[in-house]
Amino acid sequence: MIFDADEGNYEYNSGSPADPEWTRTLDESYSGARGAMNITAADYDNGPQTTFSSKGVSTRQKIEGKTTSSDLASFEASGNNRLVYVGMQTRYFRVSATVSFYSNSNNTILAFYVAKGNASSSTPAVLQDTKSYVRSTGTNDIVTVPVLGSVELSEGEYIEIWVERNADSGGGSNAFIRVATMNVVIN
Repeated sequence: MIFDADEGNYEYNSGSPADPEWTRTLDESYSGARGAMNITAADYDNGPQTTFSSKGVSTRQKIEGKTTSSDLASFEASGNNRLVYVGMQTRYFRVSATVSFYSNSNNTILAFYVAKGNASSSTPAVLQDTKSYVRSTGTNDIVTVPVLGSVELSEGEYIEIWVERNADSGGGSNAFIRVATMNVVIN
């Protein structure tokens, strides 16, 4: 068994002495990487507001709100609606989120996404394969949408939950949603 100082991990020879094959062992920081964050409003119609001045991809934006974080291992909460991976090994994670919201507009079609970014880019990239559509059919509807996906993260990269108002949506130029609850788990 050896310790790879560059990777910060133990490795053992799973091959033979003549033909070594070094295999990484799982340490606690690697196998225990997980995080959770939540936005919870006192009332469904008084949560953080996200306003859409138009329709289409240009309306894509981060869901705002004061978040609380818990059960963090190899993740840090950074600002609102952001979990930063601080583990040393690049790996894939499952992201599971639910967003419950109230809409002020009839027939509002929304797309929710997981977005991934890093410290060197000002805007994260939404991950198209995590897109979940939902329609709020009436004013004052309370709607819940799941957002699921997998994301590869390296040290310093982060995830956020984003939303856009679809081009086929009803409603005027000041449509908005208010987030009643948002729960995100990554592991």
